[in-house]
Amino acid sequence: MSLEWWKKSVIYHIYLPSFKDDNDDGIGDFQDLNIIIDFVANHTSDQHPWFIKSIDKEEPFTDFYIWVDAKPDSTAEEPVPPNNWLSVFGGSAWTWNEQRKQFYYHQFLPEQPDLNYRNPAVRREMEKVLKFWLDKGVDGFRIDAASHIFEDERLLDEPRAKQTKATMDEYGYLNHMYTKGMPETYELLKEWRHILDDYSKRLDKPKIMIIEGMEDIEDVIHYYGTIHEKIAEIPMNFQFYKVTPTSTGINVQEIIDAWLKNMPMGKFPNYVISSHDFPRVASRVDSILASSLQMVILLLPGIPIFYYGDELGMENGVISPEEMKDSFALRTKPSNSRDPMRTPMQWNSDENAGFTNCDKPWLPINSNYRNQNVEVQMGDVFSFLENFKRLVKLRREPSMLLGTFEYALVDEDIFSFTRSIVGAKCYLIIVNMNENAVSVNLTDKVPSLPETACLILTNPCYYEKLLSSRNVLSNYNESSSSSHTQNFIHPAENQISIALNNLNLESHQGMVLSYEI
Repeated sequence: MSLEWWKKSVIYHIYLPSFKDDNDDGIGDFQDLNIIIDFVANHTSDQHPWFIKSIDKEEPFTDFYIWVDAKPDSTAEEPVPPNNWLSVFGGSAWTWNEQRKQFYYHQFLPEQPDLNYRNPAVRREMEKVLKFWLDKGVDGFRIDAASHIFEDERLLDEPRAKQTKATMDEYGYLNHMYTKGMPETYELLKEWRHILDDYSKRLDKPKIMIIEGMEDIEDVIHYYGTIHEKIAEIPMNFQFYKVTPTSTGINVQEIIDAWLKNMPMGKFPNYVISSHDFPRVASRVDSILASSLQMVILLLPGIPIFYYGDELGMENGVISPEEMKDSFALRTKPSNSRDPMRTPMQWNSDENAGFTNCDKPWLPINSNYRNQNVEVQMGDVFSFLENFKRLVKLRREPSMLLGTFEYALVDEDIFSFTRSIVGAKCYLIIVNMNENAVSVNLTDKVPSLPETACLILTNPCYYEKLLSSRNVLSNYNESSSSSHTQNFIHPAENQISIALNNLNLESHQGMVLSYEI
């Protein structure tokens, strides 16, 4: 059985301005990579030629955006928006244009006017955009903010949200029943699906659709489509954002099951751990638990979606108000800033972390970059990056590609599961969710497991303790000072046997172990 390329891949999400600057202007760029492009379909810039022409009512652009008259009881001096709809970033979603003498609608910033997808001409133009990039060779699209593409035509006021502490001008104050997740959105996405399928068939290579939408899980699941009419391969699953330093093993199982039990038959799950809009996992939880969650997400059935720097354990940066670039925070308050999770990639210990050779990158480099970067971790057998690389390689094993997934022991302290297939190595993935050390008799609680298993990997900070207790650390002490550490054998190659009937796990420790059946 041969899986399509996207079903056996790890998705690596980069925030382009912060990944790698090759032309030394301080802003990241990237070349020579097969990509899934971020497609921001909901809006354009207010500087876009379409919008400028729409203000002037120059055809065919007059109705390319959502223009509405002020309320009848308005005055010329104080035009009143047509309804109470709010911007995601707070305040009215309507901005008055003095030249056109109408309000235009923007779900996000005033500088980001929403396109009018009820206009067939807009749909045709956006189809041309998709085809332009497909002709360039992209492998698919991540449709950004998909749930915001359509709004109710009747312009009805939205009711107040239940049990909200938000103020009247904050997005959470209203129940967005008329501005989010409209039925027409799914029909539009089906049209785009047909375009992708045409290219897939013609080129004999799948072109995929990823949907980003921060909605209730039941609504996000709808983006898969049905067994008869596919929409997206990957509706993004943000449930792992709920994991905190105090989460239990039961909480983690609930997060996974919430998706798996709602997912239509024959579809592939996915797991997002960080993004450019949400704090990095290593900052949400401690770095040890972050590396344990890395093991879980990479070895669960489905597609892991990592954000650049997650493979290093990269943390949020510290951005002063004077250095802030995020328009949302600049319009509201510094604590809303998403800039800390967008700091430049940490490549090496040189000035500006090897991101750029210009004097000043677009955002400050994280202060810990000299010790936490690609060059330092590359080839270090105890590093976050080496763990990540080994986990990615492990995903090619038959038990991971084609094997079964079963929970092992799950309780307040422990989250564990197995991946297995007859005739090949089987794997146990176990994490101590407790901040204190625990001991567990796994073979007593999970009779299908053997008494011992072979260590594949554990958290970087625990290798030394684990190996020193078995008198095999000397090889690695020697390698740590060598410039050729990549040539040294990983601890897993020592065939270290771990007793499952008396398994000791340190604070938030994770382990990947192999065994035979």
